Amino acid sequence: MLIDNTIKTPPKHLTSTPEYPTTTTTKKLNLSRARLRTRSTSTAQSNSEDEDEPSFAEEESVSHDISFKNVNIIVSIGMILDLVNKFRCPSCGRVGKMSEKVTQRRGLLYHITFSCACSFQTHFTNSKHLIHSSTLRMDELNMLACVAANVAGIKRTGMTSILGILNILPPVQIENWNNYQEIYSNALDVVKDRSLESAADEAAEQSSEPSDRKGVTNIKVSVDGTWLTRRGHSSLHGVATVCSTSDPPKVLDFECLSRHCTTCSGLLGIKEHSPKMYKRLLAKHIEDGCEANHSGSSGGMEAAGIVEVFGRSESKHHLRYTTYIGDGDANNERALRDAEPYQDITIQRLQCINHFSKRMRTALETLKKQYKGKKLADKKPIGGRNGRLTDDKIHQLTVYYGSAIRSHVNDLESMKVACWGMLCSY
Repeated sequence: MLIDNTIKTPPKHLTSTPEYPTTTTTKKLNLSRARLRTRSTSTAQSNSEDEDEPSFAEEESVSHDISFKNVNIIVSIGMILDLVNKFRCPSCGRVGKMSEKVTQRRGLLYHITFSCACSFQTHFTNSKHLIHSSTLRMDELNMLACVAANVAGIKRTGMTSILGILNILPPVQIENWNNYQEIYSNALDVVKDRSLESAADEAAEQSSEPSDRKGVTNIKVSVDGTWLTRRGHSSLHGVATVCSTSDPPKVLDFECLSRHCTTCSGLLGIKEHSPKMYKRLLAKHIEDGCEANHSGSSGGMEAAGIVEVFGRSESKHHLRYTTYIGDGDANNERALRDAEPYQDITIQRLQCINHFSKRMRTALETLKKQYKGKKLADKKPIGGRNGRLTDDKIHQLTVYYGSAIRSHVNDLESMKVACWGMLCSY
């Protein structure tokens, strides 16, 4: 969009001096009309801090160090026609005799033909084709629209709404959209596999143990799980992750688990009306792959995912996770002990100090809630100021508790003394 900052006739709302608060400086009263026109209409709320803001011209300035050759812009077809009509026809030499016609459209891809009155024609395409044998009739703009919809989490419906507001016709049809989705998903898988492979190589190089005769290296990892909803007690989806302890730590592998499948839920609507069709479609869906891969509780997703990841570590990365740092969840240790992913090799668990120190915070917060509204032996509530159990005090005790453990990892008795000593220090 082009904005002309030259104003020959002042608009009506600028003919009189606007009312500014008494704190506004004289410099602001002398601002150019062009700047006033492009600034916010709420001028009465201006204050002295606005003086440091850049002008409109500064915000829209173009850097000549940047190449705009491969930058995409939004241009109306009418503006393209106006530009074409400013040049002479290569055939007859006349100016302004061109007309346009969209000969083909696939989503955001347009094939436009410009025709002169003398029958001369020239053709224009607004997007490049994807260079791949499997991407026939696929182009760059529609691919970028698909990627943008995935990154923003709005899917095709949301992208259609945004394009509609911009007066742009919808993206490709749902069948073609799914084809773009498949290409994007495959590309993500390639990038993911390369990243995990690189992280595994770094972990093997930094391992303190040499690889065995089979080329498998024993390493130390950290494991954790996350859910779609908080703490995952009733979440339908979860992810178990294994990270290296190298410098810097990186993700080695992960497993996504789900108790819900959208397709299976959708097929239930067909079951009552056509049981035979339901069975046929369900069998086809299961053959293609069902999203639901976990039948247990949401809390058991982490343990199930970790067992799956440990079980394929040797074949996938030539690594053996013989020691892992956990968050204190005994289910993970129990599941690995029962599964025996490395047969006669025992997997050792190390306690994460950060998670362990959080137990102190949880215990103190629980204690504070239990005694809320009650008087202690000194006739005062447990909360408040002046040495009471405030949120800041809970944070201090948690930090000191973790520090006492870290400082005496190899001496249990000294660790006990340091932990009890915080009662005297705080």
